[in-house]
Amino acid sequence: MILPAREANHSATHVAYKAEADSSLKYQLEKLLHICKKLEYSLERQSESPKMTFSTEAMYSVDALISNFPVLIEYYYSWIVYSYIGTVSHEKKLEYKPIKATEKDDFIKDVFKKYSIGVLKLKEIDGFTERCKVAFLKAYDFLFIGKFHEIFSLNNFLKHNRILSGYAPKVVHKGVAISVPYIYVSKHSERLVKPSILKCFFENEIGESSKIISEKDDYYVKIFNATSSKFSKIGANNIYNVNGIDYLVPKESVGISVESMLEVTYELCLKIIDILEEADTSSGTVTLVCSLKKKINERKPKTLSNYLLNSDGAQEL
Repeated sequence: MILPAREANHSATHVAYKAEADSSLKYQLEKLLHICKKLEYSLERQSESPKMTFSTEAMYSVDALISNFPVLIEYYYSWIVYSYIGTVSHEKKLEYKPIKATEKDDFIKDVFKKYSIGVLKLKEIDGFTERCKVAFLKAYDFLFIGKFHEIFSLNNFLKHNRILSGYAPKVVHKGVAISVPYIYVSKHSERLVKPSILKCFFENEIGESSKIISEKDDYYVKIFNATSSKFSKIGANNIYNVNGIDYLVPKESVGISVESMLEVTYELCLKIIDILEEADTSSGTVTLVCSLKKKINERKPKTLSNYLLNSDGAQEL
């Protein structure tokens, strides 16, 4: 914690908030990884099955992943303020809101003012506020709207609408059968999807180069065009990889690979674990971190892009 011990110990409230933030973050990490392991089991069963239908039980795990993904982000945000940096004020409720990287300067200014981050009550220290800003950016930088925002936006959709699923097509690559379960949003529901890469597929024309044909100065279009590639097809369905996520694009819907969702979730957990490990080198945290990393590394998500991006493509079964 960056807040000096004399400032933290001066407030019994802060000690309680820090302890709660530490234990809550660890619990949320363990819970989400537990859900991921259940989903892995379903994915392995699916890959071994000749069926092209994704089970109801598997979809329960997908729903749980989507719902708990933003919860982890929200708890991590609280942990940054109360434990990683520390604050002398606890009167206002912390609320996480997705912020574009282009808005980071104004965002940090507002957050620091609202929650009294970088403020000392007992004794001023030269450069303390700037030190807090550097630390905040280091811990928060990967949460500016990008890859992790895709699942966060799916949760907003899932709160009020059903995300469709049930289809798990199979492809053959170099003699290996690959199952490709995915969830999708239908064209008639796209107006309910908040701004995201997923929404870009509905709102824009995509050219032969896998880039959006647009002159709009749009944040999401810029991410799309900087990171997109079309690398295969399943029947008439194009498969794109944008910002590290596999999207399946039939005519009347847009889907996200379940394996990609798993991969993105593991990446988020690893980034949070790395910051947690750097902030706390106690034996208990080191043991927990090793345990969590082992769970993540047990199985590499079998995304289509991992198989195919540098190959000649796939054949539908």
